Amino acid sequence: MAKSKQKIMHIRTWCYAVLCLFLPITLPAQKEHKYLDHALPEAWQENDSDFQQTLPVDDQWWKNFNDPTLDSLIEVAVKQNYSVLMAADRIAMAKTNLRIQQGSYSPTLGLAAGWTRQQSSGHTSNLPQTITQYSDAALSMNWEIDVFGSIRNRVKAQKENFAASKEQLLEHEKTAERVAGQLSWMKQDVPAPYLDRKGLAPRRGAFWVKDGKTTCIPAVDADGKLWSMLYIQEDGTKRFAKNSRKEGCFHPVGGMDALRTAPAIVIAEGYATAGSISDAVGHATVAAFDSGNLVAVATALKDKYPDKAVIIAGDDDLHLLNHPKVRANPGREKAEKAAQAVGGKAVFPVFAPGEREKDMAGFTDFNDLGQKSTLGMAAVARQLNPAIEKAISEKSAELERNKQLVQSHSEGMSR
Repeated sequence: MAKSKQKIMHIRTWCYAVLCLFLPITLPAQKEHKYLDHALPEAWQENDSDFQQTLPVDDQWWKNFNDPTLDSLIEVAVKQNYSVLMAADRIAMAKTNLRIQQGSYSPTLGLAAGWTRQQSSGHTSNLPQTITQYSDAALSMNWEIDVFGSIRNRVKAQKENFAASKEQLLEHEKTAERVAGQLSWMKQDVPAPYLDRKGLAPRRGAFWVKDGKTTCIPAVDADGKLWSMLYIQEDGTKRFAKNSRKEGCFHPVGGMDALRTAPAIVIAEGYATAGSISDAVGHATVAAFDSGNLVAVATALKDKYPDKAVIIAGDDDLHLLNHPKVRANPGREKAEKAAQAVGGKAVFPVFAPGEREKDMAGFTDFNDLGQKSTLGMAAVARQLNPAIEKAISEKSAELERNKQLVQSHSEGMSR
């Protein structure tokens, strides 16, 4: 027995010795690192020499133009710098994940306790009545030794993620200032090749570059903050401002003030589609720019205007079902997904018999219905107005039900 105990003590001593050897290797002093610490440029520019202006934010020189739309876009962009909640949430999330991973360096402690009481009646056996009580407690400690550096690598990755989140916000803010500067010398409410090709009249909010070929559409968030710009060439080629934020951003056709007073939130993919719908239904609409942005835009506007009905005027991309690299209908699928995410309705254009068979790729959205179909703009209004009215009616009924539930709950609590 004594030999056995001596052997156990001998093994335990060797284990402690090995542990002490590993500790200096696996737990080195943590050095302060700077990740992604390259300096940001003082100015941003595109390859095109027309897009090289930055916004001097130390004055309000744009007030001299006496343009309310321009004032709104630029002043909001300047005043709300570094205040966007979505970017702040991403930074906070990255910081929290970093703290979680840094906690892996420390040991974890566990404490458990229990108590059990049993009583036998003595009527089911020859044994007398008995009462038995059990109690136990346990304390445990677990310390993961970072032999292969997995913890250090996870911490390093989270530090880089945290730094990247902050740097992305800085990039987006710089781009917003640059885009606001570009707007200061652009014209709006004038004819533009892209608008002409899509059958849209000149309107405020659609800007025109001095080259005479590029139409520029500002992109804002639900609070009206300017973040990016969509540049549309004469042939329909599109690109966004470099290093800009697009997710959740949109263009309000008619302006943010008109959107606030609109009876419902009607969201389309492209600017031309949203413009045609606005002309047909007589109130402001929203251009989400593409199908992949529909869910983010619908969610943001639902949160901003919770009492408004949301209608997604989707594209019906039947021509992509036979495309070898797509084999899907992204316009319809994303529109239905966005409507489901916010409790809204998805509506799609219906063309005259035989039109889609002749040119399936040319008949997909409500702009095509208004401009290419024999049914014309009257069909856009005829197909959308009933859907909008129905969505508004259903939303009103939902709000009334919620109001009655809250009132009933309050009355029940007061009794």
